[in-house]
Amino acid sequence: MSDERSIETRRRTDSTETSSPEPVGPLASAPNCRVLLIEDNDGDARLTQEALTSSGFELVRAETIAEALGKLGDVDLILTDLGLPDARGLGAVDRLLEAAPHLPIVVLTGVSDLSIGRHAVRRGAEDFVSKSGADFAALARTLRYSLERHAFRKRLEDLNRRLTALSALDPLTEVLNRRGLEEVFANEMSRARREGGTLAAVIIDCDDFKAINDRFGHAVGDAVLHEIAQRVVTSKRGADALGRIGGDEFLLLLPNTRLAEAGVAAERARMAVSTTPVVHQPEPIHVTLSLGVRTVPLGVDSIHEVLQLTRAALKASKASGKDRVTTTSIDGDTTRLDGEHVRSLLVEVMSRNELGVFAQPIIGLGTDRAVGWEILVRGPEGPFCNPTELFRAARAQGNLVELDTQCLKACYQAAVEAPLDGFIHLNVLPSTLLEIPVDSLLAVFRNGSRARVCIELSEQQFIGHPHQLIEQCRALRKAGVRLAIDDIGAGRGNFDSVILLEPDVIKIDISLVRGAGDDSRKYRLIERLVLLANALEVEVVAEGIEDANDLDAMSELGIALGQGYYWTAPLPVTDISERWPTNTDVSEHQRSS
Repeated sequence: MSDERSIETRRRTDSTETSSPEPVGPLASAPNCRVLLIEDNDGDARLTQEALTSSGFELVRAETIAEALGKLGDVDLILTDLGLPDARGLGAVDRLLEAAPHLPIVVLTGVSDLSIGRHAVRRGAEDFVSKSGADFAALARTLRYSLERHAFRKRLEDLNRRLTALSALDPLTEVLNRRGLEEVFANEMSRARREGGTLAAVIIDCDDFKAINDRFGHAVGDAVLHEIAQRVVTSKRGADALGRIGGDEFLLLLPNTRLAEAGVAAERARMAVSTTPVVHQPEPIHVTLSLGVRTVPLGVDSIHEVLQLTRAALKASKASGKDRVTTTSIDGDTTRLDGEHVRSLLVEVMSRNELGVFAQPIIGLGTDRAVGWEILVRGPEGPFCNPTELFRAARAQGNLVELDTQCLKACYQAAVEAPLDGFIHLNVLPSTLLEIPVDSLLAVFRNGSRARVCIELSEQQFIGHPHQLIEQCRALRKAGVRLAIDDIGAGRGNFDSVILLEPDVIKIDISLVRGAGDDSRKYRLIERLVLLANALEVEVVAEGIEDANDLDAMSELGIALGQGYYWTAPLPVTDISERWPTNTDVSEHQRSS
């Protein structure tokens, strides 16, 4: 893109030619597109609109940058003046580039000196046009050229990103190769040093893999490796990185993970592979894994050093009979972690009832007061401190319903003893509701008023179609218990649960709420959810409100209830009376926290 492509230059060129070449490609034959014109001068706006509308463009007008930011979702190009009430000069370009990096920007300037237009192009605008004696036929061509250049450059950037990604991937297993692992390791180690975090590593080796290649051939062996990699990918957390380091060995990097937690993650990967055949043709083929776990000291600089550190634990797993996990501390102490060890740890946690109970308030956005509390559990210090790991281990060992019921009892009892005002929201797994009789569930609430209880079912944890839960949900409501569907909008994309189960409350997931004020797609989706909820006479709670922008967006959408770190993180139930005084205005509490 050169300065000579400005409209002033092209206008002079056009005057010496009988015709000018039109753009090629789809825009040449279909110039129709939506242009956001940011112009506070009514006369200039009218002239621009008349000229561009006659050339096939559809214009959307805004008079300020603030107004324009709310209209970015449905336009293809931005045409902006530089003398606006709330942004002057290149500041307007900077704000638009930050808010809409995906849109081409063309600058309109009334300044006779074209240097400001050139500066705008250097900042990232596609082109500039002087309004002084502007040739509007040439302006239409400028916009089409800008659209084509921008689309072409984006395609090149996408291709470069894809090529870069492919260069970091192992083509057989579709996980990272050694180069990709080195990049992830360098970034995570730099972050750990900067923020004082931790990094754990798990080396994974397929037991007796050579025998599979020898018996079935390398094609089957390749299929087995691919399936193993995909199962480990499914078992890991989103922030973890898996790479193939050669042959039948893999390395798993776990950011911000302690040794005990890394051991549990490794055991989860082991079970994901060893519990069922990895391929069924030409016959069922079972594969087991041996794994070594180690936290990575901050002085380590390469994947080569990480492999050296983890191989001692891997050798211990092999020497102990394979198909197991061994953790090695920085002091060299090793701990074997296999299915039996996980089972014993889980039984110990459950038998001692070492669950911690926390509560987070649900806030009335209009009154700024707590109207209810969601009650949550945390495991004891160790591998099951994170409740996600605790429930995963229970699921793997077949104790999920038992653990979920125990958590329900602990949460309800702690909430009653606190005591907490308003509704008490208790989480129950849909599978638990299917497994145990409703009467047994209701017996948990015999020491208090059922009318205060709201059972939350996560839409993301439904197994099968929600119609399987209709009878149980009706029985709960008949007994006076309220029902909430949690995690709405988290990705399942199925609102059958809201229609079929007739909940009293829906809770919009944090993934939609966070940043909705600046994301028109999220905003529109929440707006539709609110319309659906209003039609069904269902209360709406916005989960994960973290800042004033989130709060303002939810209030603007008419949502009455909210929950999130904007007010407070979950608090130990035993500390509620001291840290969250009863009937205290939330804004006062927040200012004093």
